[in-house]
Amino acid sequence: MCYSIDIVKLGRFKSRSLALARGDLPWWAYLHVLSLDAPLVALCWQWALAHGFAVKLSSISQWLLGLVVWLIYVADRLYDGLQIRQALTLRHRFYQNYAMWFIGLWLAIFVLACALLPYLSPAELGGGIALAVLCIFYLWQVHRAKPFLKLAKEWQVGLMFSLGSGLSLWLHQQGVLVYLSLVCFALLCSSNCILISLWEAQEDLKQGQLAWPQHHPKNYPYGHALPYIGLLSCLSLIQKPFLALSLSLANLALILLDSSKLDKSLKRVLVDMVLLTPWLLFILGLFF
Repeated sequence: MCYSIDIVKLGRFKSRSLALARGDLPWWAYLHVLSLDAPLVALCWQWALAHGFAVKLSSISQWLLGLVVWLIYVADRLYDGLQIRQALTLRHRFYQNYAMWFIGLWLAIFVLACALLPYLSPAELGGGIALAVLCIFYLWQVHRAKPFLKLAKEWQVGLMFSLGSGLSLWLHQQGVLVYLSLVCFALLCSSNCILISLWEAQEDLKQGQLAWPQHHPKNYPYGHALPYIGLLSCLSLIQKPFLALSLSLANLALILLDSSKLDKSLKRVLVDMVLLTPWLLFILGLFF
């Protein structure tokens, strides 16, 4: 999607003095501010879903998924940076400070991703194009649509993450358990986004970016998550992805229970890291 870029704003980012030198960033924040956490989560669950249902992944589909997720996240954060006068969240300050570097890197990665497209199978290419249209609609709807046309972006992110990570799965496998795993993963990703949105409510209000969950915080009581954790744990006896889903959801619940004691930026990183549970299970020998 092409947006008109305000050169004056871009110049302001370059010249603005921000207290965000490399030495100011804690070590655990780099994956987050470089937008590497989202591609890692997508690749992790692409592997988990495909492996759990015995679907073979092509190396090209894995590379493209990681690159495309990174492109989407960086485009979203760059555009946010262009709109926010003074960023308060860690990622937005970082993107404002290094906007020109990220624009150059984004263009290079975009060219690389386009060069890999011809190596996809026709089915994967068709599914990828459909997802690209959905992503373009998401970016337009979040950043350019009138307020009354806007949908809750947290649910949209969950849907796109699930469809993108599970593309190879739903192209080659059908069935109740396949669809249920994709729905559960979408809900897990949406829960992740909703928690972040609720935690960053004050910063978003000052930045003029209030999200839908922040307008309706009472609609998100997470205490009812325990029965779903139990259900997914039972389903894990049938398919391994449900074990990873239940543990990821349980970890989100634990972070929520202990959230008052944690730094906001650290919580923001942790809720993404718990989504890497399938790889942890593989390392522990519980996911084969």
